[in-house]
Amino acid sequence: PVVSTNFHVNKNAHLVYMPFDNVNKLEPRAPLDEFHSPIGLLHNAYNWGFRGIMDEVIARTGVRIFGSYGSPMGILTNDKVGDWLENALCFIHLKASDCPGYALYEAFAKAVPVVVTELFIDRMKYRDLYVAEETCLTWGQGSYEIKDGKIIEFMDESKELMIEQICAVVERLKNPEYNFYIGRNGYMKWRALTEWTDEKREAFREFLNERGL
Repeated sequence: PVVSTNFHVNKNAHLVYMPFDNVNKLEPRAPLDEFHSPIGLLHNAYNWGFRGIMDEVIARTGVRIFGSYGSPMGILTNDKVGDWLENALCFIHLKASDCPGYALYEAFAKAVPVVVTELFIDRMKYRDLYVAEETCLTWGQGSYEIKDGKIIEFMDESKELMIEQICAVVERLKNPEYNFYIGRNGYMKWRALTEWTDEKREAFREFLNERGL
């Protein structure tokens, strides 16, 4: 038996969004009138992220990407994440797979608008949490297609398109009211999906009982 947040597991599995261990007491931020640069948290960014567009996205949006193993801004200690998220324009995730992405959880916990690629949502099957124009904003449309259930990427031909899409999303989020709307919607949906409730506890108990555990 498997207990997982990996929605690709479909045999003998209990699938549930991982509850958030809020060790740094992150709280949703208040509405803001002014913002600092966007932020990203991504280890080994140039290998695990979108290496082909990363430098240009950094140059054109000012996004600060922290992480180990050569990420542009180096390591950001966990106790400082909340401080950086407090005034960040948004959280840009330059990654096409993550399960479910604890850095994304931290952005949702602070009610910071999350910006992800459509490829990430299609690949990871998280469309209940990542709802474009409601709980997050997306980019990458036109950089891949799904054929016979398989994802076919054509990133090399779509680099400038993806960069322009990210820049357009960032520009939209400079509107304080819209920024707060996306950030708060994301927070509410994330909280509902990750909160450990009596119903989820009972479903987990039944799963274990059915397997003699």
